[in-house]
Amino acid sequence: MGMALRDQPYLPLYVQDFLTDEKLIECSASATGVYIRIMCIMHKSEPYGVILLKQKDKQTDNQIQNFALKLLRGLPYDLNTISSGLNELISEGVLQLEGDELQQKRMIKDFAISEVRKLAGKKGGDKTQFAKAKGEANTESEDEIVIDYEFILNLYKDLCPKMAKVEKLNEQRKGFLNARYAEYGLDKITTVFRKAGESKFLNGENDRAWKADFEWIVRPTNFLKILEGKYDSHEIRKFVQ
Repeated sequence: MGMALRDQPYLPLYVQDFLTDEKLIECSASATGVYIRIMCIMHKSEPYGVILLKQKDKQTDNQIQNFALKLLRGLPYDLNTISSGLNELISEGVLQLEGDELQQKRMIKDFAISEVRKLAGKKGGDKTQFAKAKGEANTESEDEIVIDYEFILNLYKDLCPKMAKVEKLNEQRKGFLNARYAEYGLDKITTVFRKAGESKFLNGENDRAWKADFEWIVRPTNFLKILEGKYDSHEIRKFVQ
């Protein structure tokens, strides 16, 4: 069984992709140096490929500056170098700023794929348990990956215990799930289940005592709303479903 991606002593770097990345080419040498160091930190981060800004890290009203101040503790550069590097990298789309997360999409996707492969290995190669989906890990190795439906159903069961149980996945449910996996990866599916499980509104604390369920969650519009925090308990004011 291979070790988890973050436990490997090296960072997966697809050299040809890195050298020809049109977004990165637009960045200065200084920003590129900051980027490589940030990827090394993200390689050890939880979640993988993400740097989280905690409440204690929010020292200013500028989110990028807050990340620069946080990274100052771990990078051998001055604050201005880190801050200007982050501005370039985010502006060019090399890194993504989503709420309190600084993300590297490629790393997040690679991690999700490695986790699914690891789960597939635990199943002893029983192909009947899985539905095949085309891997998007990198352009240099177009491998196939598999989605472990049983594992994802167990995630839903563990993270959304108050919602209706799922007896089986019909083709429609599998279709929704396959699409969400291809678009967002396993990490984001886990995040959405966690958010749904923590949402008072989605667990019946609304004027109709209505509860969400698995199929409702994995539909595209609902999934995105949950991911964006629209159903977080502190965000709910007056909402008509």
